[in-house]
Amino acid sequence: MFMDAEGNKTVGFCLWCNRDFYSMDEVQTHNADDMAACPSFQELKGQQGMPPVLQAMFEDAGLLDDTRPADEK
Repeated sequence: MFMDAEGNKTVGFCLWCNRDFYSMDEVQTHNADDMAACPSFQELKGQQGMPPVLQAMFEDAGLLDDTRPADEK
């Protein structure tokens, strides 16, 4: 259902760090122990908001106001 940038089939991706997963074992490893293997989640957990990748997708689709500073757009 999903493909990476090179066209390889994936089973999904992380909305926090945008990592592609090629097996459910990779997903489970990434999500284990409060997502210890996800640096973006670990950096941002406990803060208000949504995963960065999801926020960017919503902003690109015009579903959210783009509130990022100009140098981050």
